[in-house]
Amino acid sequence: MKKLFLVIMALSLLLVTGCGKESLSSQEQGSGYTVVDARGKKITFASAPKRIVCLNYSVTDILTDLIATDRIIATDMWAREEDLSNCYEKLKGIPVCENNPEQIMKFNPDLVILTEGRANELADTLDSVGVKTCVLRQPKTIQEIPDYIKIVGEVADTKAAADSLAEKVAAYIKASAGGQKIESVLLIHPNGGIGQKGSMPASICEACNIENLAAKYDFPQSSYLSKEQIIAMNPQRIIV
Repeated sequence: MKKLFLVIMALSLLLVTGCGKESLSSQEQGSGYTVVDARGKKITFASAPKRIVCLNYSVTDILTDLIATDRIIATDMWAREEDLSNCYEKLKGIPVCENNPEQIMKFNPDLVILTEGRANELADTLDSVGVKTCVLRQPKTIQEIPDYIKIVGEVADTKAAADSLAEKVAAYIKASAGGQKIESVLLIHPNGGIGQKGSMPASICEACNIENLAAKYDFPQSSYLSKEQIIAMNPQRIIV
């Protein structure tokens, strides 16, 4: 049961899927600090940001475990979904912000956090009008999640707390690898079966000693198993 819980928890990252390992780094500059985001852009902070607009659910989820929520002044819609969000209760009273420059600027943020992909164009627009923006690259596998937590900690200037949380998550992932194998599992997205080779769901199942039927199929990350393929697999367990 603990393994299945880990699968469901980690799959929340798929709401805003990214790929690759983040190359963000930081260095001290006097009393402040500098980070280099996924675009290779250097972002310098005189002090830790206090008015953060975070438009990525997985980053918001991590931030709520690292910093006081009064530093988060707006989030994306997914972080406020009561039946979906792990941090919904912590964010009560914090408004939702749309992914457009005009809406973001109304919050007068000292930092906007986005994730790589379609948000790159939005980040460039915000930079052009003087809004400090950091673009992160989300993890591709479950094994990269501890490093992802550390990256978020660097951006928010809360390294010690991030290192501690990353260690706990890494230990939890390691502990979940043991025990009896859970056989014949298929993960279902509203559009079809998921869990192809090289995907986040596949890495979650592998780390948790779960037989992921979709891993037998090497299909594009942006596509899904059909109803016919799902029926042919005849899974014993389905996670929807």
